[in-house]
Formats: sequence, structure tokens, C-alpha cells
Amino acid sequence: MRESRRLRRRLRLISAPGGFWVAGRVLWPSRSGMTSAATRPTLFLVGACVLGYEILLTRAASAFFQYHFAFLVLSIAMLSLFASGVLYQRLAPVSERGVHVMLWTLFGLLVVSPALFNTALSLHLLQVGLFVFGFIVLFSGSFITLHYLRTAADTGAGYAANLFGSALGAALATLSLAFVGPDVGVLLLAAFAAAMVILQSRSRLEFGLLAAFLVVSAGLSALLPQAEDVLWQRWNSFSYVKVMNQRGPVIWGSHGSLPPSLDLLIDSSADTAILTDLSAEARRDVARDIAGDITHVGYALAPQPLDVAIVGSGGGRDVVGAQYFQPRHVLAVEINPSVVDAVKRFSPETYANVELAVAEGRSTLEKSRTRYSIIQFGLVDTWAAVSSGTFALSENYLYTREAFAGYLHKLKPDGVLSMTRWGAESDRLLAIAAAGLRDIGVTDPDRHVLVIEKDSGSEWALITALIKPTPWSDAQRAQAQQIASRAGYQIRAYQKATSAPALDDSPFFFYTAEGSRVILQAIGALAVAALAIFLAARPRTFSWHVPTLLFFGAIGMGYMLVENVFLQKFILLIRNPTLAVSTVFLASLLFSGIGSLYATRVGFRYAALIVPVLLLFFAVSRRVIVLALTLSLGLKILLTIVCIAPAAFLMGLFFPTGFERVKASGRGEGMAWAVNGLFSVVAPPIGLLLAVTSGFGVVLLVAATLYTAAFVAGHRL
Repeated sequence: MRESRRLRRRLRLISAPGGFWVAGRVLWPSRSGMTSAATRPTLFLVGACVLGYEILLTRAASAFFQYHFAFLVLSIAMLSLFASGVLYQRLAPVSERGVHVMLWTLFGLLVVSPALFNTALSLHLLQVGLFVFGFIVLFSGSFITLHYLRTAADTGAGYAANLFGSALGAALATLSLAFVGPDVGVLLLAAFAAAMVILQSRSRLEFGLLAAFLVVSAGLSALLPQAEDVLWQRWNSFSYVKVMNQRGPVIWGSHGSLPPSLDLLIDSSADTAILTDLSAEARRDVARDIAGDITHVGYALAPQPLDVAIVGSGGGRDVVGAQYFQPRHVLAVEINPSVVDAVKRFSPETYANVELAVAEGRSTLEKSRTRYSIIQFGLVDTWAAVSSGTFALSENYLYTREAFAGYLHKLKPDGVLSMTRWGAESDRLLAIAAAGLRDIGVTDPDRHVLVIEKDSGSEWALITALIKPTPWSDAQRAQAQQIASRAGYQIRAYQKATSAPALDDSPFFFYTAEGSRVILQAIGALAVAALAIFLAARPRTFSWHVPTLLFFGAIGMGYMLVENVFLQKFILLIRNPTLAVSTVFLASLLFSGIGSLYATRVGFRYAALIVPVLLLFFAVSRRVIVLALTLSLGLKILLTIVCIAPAAFLMGLFFPTGFERVKASGRGEGMAWAVNGLFSVVAPPIGLLLAVTSGFGVVLLVAATLYTAAFVAGHRL
């Protein structure tokens, strides 16, 4: 008993920094408690807080650090979900007063979280803040969710409310990023947490304090200083864009002094230059310099009159360089609307006399009726951090075999596909080029590819692969040699690629063996941390019931694997990453919630239908998506929802059924929750490794196997 009290005190200190737990204890009314009518609203609101905050946290990790730092959120989520279940099992039964402390903790951390999105803070402070705040907020939210699911009279209805709230949180996070910024989104989540406190205590004093904290936080958020060298900044749902008062990367070759420019930074490391002096005379000089860069060597070899498509136009330097060759028509495609807004603000002349499309590059070319002299990709990198209770790496579908075949079909008979990449990626690029050429009937790819290299053998080596649907003639090769020699570049002999080409079913052009090693190390470290938490807590009233652990582990991993396959498949269909992710998240959560709501009425025996539904999707999804590419956007979204709904509904039957049976048997709801959280959060990186090596189809088969195991184990709970 004494040991239990010590553990409770430690938990309060860990989970409630900043003194907010004190408010929860002091302000707890003597006659108070959650009414049964308020349980579902609380589960709804806490679902919104947890998932909404996790999405915003993932975006902050990607924006301020490197993209792989989004795995920090994975680590936080995994440890917090597991720890909440283990410690709840250790402390059970938990009093309403203890939950009140958790609610105040959740509110307190959310209400001060807008500071985490301020670029004026030091990176070290932001890193510590992301870890500490993220762990405590997700821990508190998970603890509260578990408590009210355990005490709910109807587990299915309670879990449905939580899933519906999660859908709201995902939508709120996405909309706040797109329109008002993440700091406003966090304040809205803090208001949800305040509503939960009021639902539990119904105290006028607490209502006044909560309102005052919200007002003060909003005022301080508006007054926080910005970094001095940031001229302009904007968040959207898939990036953080800022214009820095420093020169950007205008010329990759050696061409003397650089023209005046600003650096447009996308998230933490990707940047592009905004040219700030584009008067008539200056534009000619800048265009001439850029035209001699390795990214533009293909223009002199493209057929006249020049019809140009530039994918990933960014700050516009490629557009300016293309205009040196006096093209008849230029199509510039940029997926990020904030990048376009920044260019129009600081250099409105950049896109003069250019057709500008703010859209995804591959789909824009597919819809275009123009045949192009040259299609240019100049170091186009787009990695999207996507989160729904986890982290998934959503690769770019620009660099796949199917994409390259499509680009080649959009060229004039003697047109050129120009691809500039870093030297270390040359083998993977040539593998895709060869595969794409074979798809259009070419049997000897070496005659259709020229490889021009800058700074061969150095860390910053660049290559431009010039790919044609027709063979390069001897005269064209001689002309290319002259261009390369004049600029100090080398024409590299074509070598057969040793890499496997990236496919639409495994679109991992950027993924390397080093990435696999890092992920495996992270999973191992997190597993050790989870074991340490379990051994330290020594949860009571817990027995090693294998069917329970198998059931909750299998549905946790299976659900996330299925959701991540849906994400990848429907990003390919919808082609707008933000819209696709939002559609998949909302459809999955809403229909899983409906399944949970009707779990008792439907009966667990029908949950077995998930296996044939997943196998059917595996068999027909690729063909259906290919046939649907020409549909309107509205019909694509409708098709996405129709495809997701049956699987999501059936997956929603599992958790409430199993949790209700565990509650009835008294085998340990906390550990069931912990195991489910552990496997649901570790699933995406494991799924990523499977997809890299075997494709998303295999990931779906693994998910079907997991649900088969869960169905069998469910009958033994």
C-alpha cells in the first residue's frame, strides 16, 4: 500500500508539470464526478485532443528539424500509450479526483503549447519541448480515454464517440494548418480540454480560471517575437514555408557571382531561390547564367519550337532559365500553394508569360493535351509526414516506373525528359528510366539515355539524365559533348543499373538501407523502453493471458497497416496528398466508429468478413485505381470512401468486443490497452520496411493474417 502511494506521487510529478496538477487537486469539488451522460462527450473531446495534437506535433517535428525527426512523435506516442495502460493497470482503481488532475494537466500543456510553433525559440528548446509536452499530453489523453472506456456502460458507444472525436481532431488540425496556423489549432484543442474539466466538475470557479488561461494564452501567442531573419512565413497542411533574408541556391554550376535573391525554405532543409531583380536587363543576364547550369543542359537538344513543362518550379529559377531559350510555351507546376504565394509576394515578375498550375506534377501532365519538347525535373524532392496515431512516410509518386512511362508518352517524338538528381541517386534514377523506356516498347535503353555529370566523385556531385523515346543520334551526342565540355561537365558512360526500379506499389525512390537500419534501431530502443516501463511499474491484477495479448496486439498492428495501405493507394488516385490523407483519415475513423457503435448488434461472428474484404481490395485495387484516374475529383473522393467504408466498419467491430470481454473477465483492461497502443504505433515503420522490400500488396496480406489471428483469439477471451 505504501509503495502504491509512492508510485501515485511519482506519477503526479511526471504527468503534471507547471503546477496544473495542483489546480486539479485543489479545485476538485467534494461533490463531483462524471455523470454517465457526460462520459461519451468526454471520450469524444479527448479523442479530438489526442489525435489533433499528435498531427500538429508531427508537423512541427518535420518543419523545425529533419523529416526523420517525425519519428520522435512515433516514439512519444508509443511510449505514452503503453505507459498509460501499464500505469493505469498498476494504480487501478483510479479515482475521479485523479482523473481530474489528468484533465487539468492535459489542459495546462495544451494551453501553453502554442510556444512550440514559434521559430524564434532555440532548436534545443523546441526539441525538449516537443518531447516533454508530447509525451505528457498524449499520456494524459490516453489515460483519460482508458479510464472512461473502462467505466462506460456501453464500450462500443464510448469507443465510437472516441473515434468520432479523433476524426474531428484530424480535420481540425488539417484545417488549422491550412488557414490559421498550428498555434490557433492547439488553442482550440485546449478549449476542448477545458470543456472536459467543466463536464466533470461543473464548477463556476474552474470555468472562470479556464477561460482566463485561454485568453492569456491567446494574447501571449499573438505577442511572441518572430525570428529576425524571417521576412514572411506560412503554414499549410503539408509544409512550413518561410522566406529568409539571405541568398538562395540559384546556380548549381560555377558561374561567378550570384544574382540577388532570397532563400525560400520549405520545412527544415529543402530550399529554393526567389530571384528579386528581374528587370528586363537583369532577367536576361540571370537567365543566361541559369541556362548554363547542369539542370538546363537538355534545352539546347530539345526539338523546336520549344514547348516546356517544368515540374516543381519552386521559387521560379528554372522558369527564368527556360526563358533564355525563347520557348513558345512554358507550363510551370508547383504543388505547394504557399511557395507560389511567396514568389508572387517578393518577385511577381517571375511567372510572367507562364502558365502556372498549383497542383501535383504527375497528374497535371497526365491531364495535359500538349506534347512537350522538354519536361524538366530539377531536384524535385517531396516527402510528406503523415500521422494518424502514428507515423507513415508517404513517398513521392513522381519517381516510379509507371510515372516515367507516362512522362515519355507526353513528349514529342524527339522530345527530352530531363531529370536532375544527386550523384548518389544515379543508379536508382537510371533503373527507373530503363524500366519506363521498356514499358513504352524500347528494347535498348542505353541508346535513349545521356548522363551528364558535374563534380564527379564529390559529395555534391549532380547528374542530369536526358531520356528520349527515340534514340540519340550521333550528331546529338556530339552536340551534347560540346555543351558539357564548354560548361566543365562530363558525359558519363551509360551503365546498366543494379537497383530495382521504384514502382507505384513500392514508390520508395529516396529510401536507402541506412533508413531501414535507423528504423530498426528505433523500434528496438522503443521496445526496450517499453519493457523497462513494464518492469518498473509491476502492474497488479495482471496475468499473462496469451489470447488477450494476441488479440489486442494483432488488431492494433492490423488496423494501422491497413490504414497506411489506404493512404498510399488513394494518394495515387486523388493525387492531392493533403486531400487524400484527410479523406482516408476521416473515412477510416468515421466508419470504424460506426462499426464500434453497432458492434453489439452486429455480432462478432461477422467481424471475420474483414479477411475476404481485404483480400478483395488486394486483388482489384490496382486495376480500379488505374481505371478511375480520369474521373473528376469529386468522384475520386467518393470512390475512396466507398472502398474504405466496408473494411473500416468491420475493423471497428474488434476493439469494443474484445475490451468488453476483458472487462467482464477482469484480466486487465490497462494491459490490453497498452499492448494495443504498442503494436498500433510500431506498425507503420514495420509496414514501411515490408512495403520497401515487397510492396503494399504484401503489407495488406500481413494485415489480413493478423485479423485472422485476432478473430481466432477473440473467441478465447
